[in-house]
This record gives sequence, C-alpha cells and structure tokens, in this order.
Amino acid sequence: FPSHDKAEEYYQKGISLGPNYVQTYLGLAEYYIAIRDFPKATQTAGRVLLLDTDSDYLFRVVLSVYALGGDYETATNLWVQFVDSGKIKSYNRNEDADIKTLVSRIMYTDANLKGRIAFMEHLNRSFDHPVFDMAMAETYAKLGDRVKAREFAKRAKDLDPSLTQNIDAFLKSIQ
Repeated sequence: FPSHDKAEEYYQKGISLGPNYVQTYLGLAEYYIAIRDFPKATQTAGRVLLLDTDSDYLFRVVLSVYALGGDYETATNLWVQFVDSGKIKSYNRNEDADIKTLVSRIMYTDANLKGRIAFMEHLNRSFDHPVFDMAMAETYAKLGDRVKAREFAKRAKDLDPSLTQNIDAFLKSIQ
C-alpha cells in the first residue's frame, strides 16, 4: 500500500516538528504494530516513557505496545513497576477496558506463548476477571497443558456463571 509508506513519513515529520509530543510517537508505534514491525513499535513506544512517566494512560498504551510486540519481559516489568508504584490501589481493576482489550488483542498472536503466560500471570494477580482466566486457559491449551487450561477455565466459570455454555464448549474442545 502506498499509503503505508506515507504514514511513516508523516509520523516522522510530525516527530521532527514536535519531538516532545507523545501522541505522535504512539501513532507511529500503532502504525508499526499494524504492519507487524514489532521491534520498531517497541523502540518507538519506549521513547514515550522517556518523555512522560506520570500518565497512567500513556503507561498502559506503552505496556500494550510491548505486549503486542511479543516483548512480554518488558511488558511484565512495566506492569510490576505500575503495581509497585501504588497506583494499582486506586485503579478500577474490574472496569478497565484498556487492559481487557489488550488481553483480547494479544490472544491473536502466537509469538512467545510462554512469555505471554508470565505476563498474564502478573495481570491475573491484579484482576479478578474471567477474561484473564480464559486468556490463560486458551494459552495453556495452545501450549498443550490441558490441566492448567481446565483449571483457569473453571475459575472463569466460577467468576461468571453466565459464561458456562461457552466455557463448557471450550473445555470439551480440549479433551
């Protein structure tokens, strides 16, 4: 697509005109994710944290870029840093659409499944939501660990019994 070539050019021009405007870096990082250039996406997102470390929103977006790029080690470290900062205490854990959306998005990638598990385990400690448990169940199933997959699926069902039919179908599919 010729527009893809222009997109990067325009973002780079925007950065040269306003090197401290973080939204341009985030747009460029999303562009790199869209074209699946994950190393450039994470490099660009890392620059955001050098410019602004106080914004919870920016922090979550940068965390998302690292996770979507398959750099779960950095994503995990960022999440631990967020939790250790004490900000998690005032964080509305069960209503955070950004984190739930991130989990849904990373489920479409098969890169570094073991890294995803480590990252998801850290998220799972902070949230008590069936979305996270089912993401763990699906990832363990992809890794061939049916016992762990069933464990997390049953936990998700306990958290939200309205999901019983879907979870039972998942459990049947991994027998």
